[in-house]
Amino acid sequence: LPICYVFYRKKTLFTLMNNVLILGVVSFFTDMASAMITVTFPLFLVYVLKNGVDKLGIVLAIATFVSYFFRVVFGYLSDKYSIRKPLVVSGYIISALSKPLFYFVHSYKEIAILRAVDRFAKAMRSSSKDALLSEYKVEKEKAFSVHKALDVAGEATGAFIAFLMFVNLGTNEETFRLIFLLTLIPGIFAVIFSFFIKDVKKDSDAYFYHVPYYMSKQIVQLFLVMLQIADKRLNF
Repeated sequence: LPICYVFYRKKTLFTLMNNVLILGVVSFFTDMASAMITVTFPLFLVYVLKNGVDKLGIVLAIATFVSYFFRVVFGYLSDKYSIRKPLVVSGYIISALSKPLFYFVHSYKEIAILRAVDRFAKAMRSSSKDALLSEYKVEKEKAFSVHKALDVAGEATGAFIAFLMFVNLGTNEETFRLIFLLTLIPGIFAVIFSFFIKDVKKDSDAYFYHVPYYMSKQIVQLFLVMLQIADKRLNF
């Protein structure tokens, strides 16, 4: 509300409300759900499922690798084919569906898979979302500051919700699983609002950087090697 009031008398209000603010609201609900998972799943994995911290390290490593590898892939595709909104909406949908599935996990391997799927969704929408923010006809400083403020507010809200649930319901397994299940609610709101995001298309050749073929081949080979290492380490 304070952010909305600051820009209330600005000439860019209409654009902000219909583009940047809507995208910020989507990020608010998505990051609320993400925070509810991020602050709880390490404790759930170690203290409830009785796995060692080495398993937690494996989960975090896989999720981090998937996130940054596919950011390169989807950033490349987004710029080359001028795909914006479809990648953003698809990323939010996959993310919203993956988080409540933590309710059903019983092993660190299942957690690793779901975290990888969630980070894959994050990578899918990340570059296209930033491109949309930069292409809206408002000052870039205002666009990114408003979006980031709502982004952080969502994370803080999600963490606070998890904290309140632990205080009132205890730190038992049922509370953890209830928190995971409740991520479905902000996820639904995020998906609904994502369909109202305005798409912006630009000429893909205007600013696209072509990745050399040999670099693309090396990236794919690196990804395959990492998959082989993960397969041997996790015994999938």
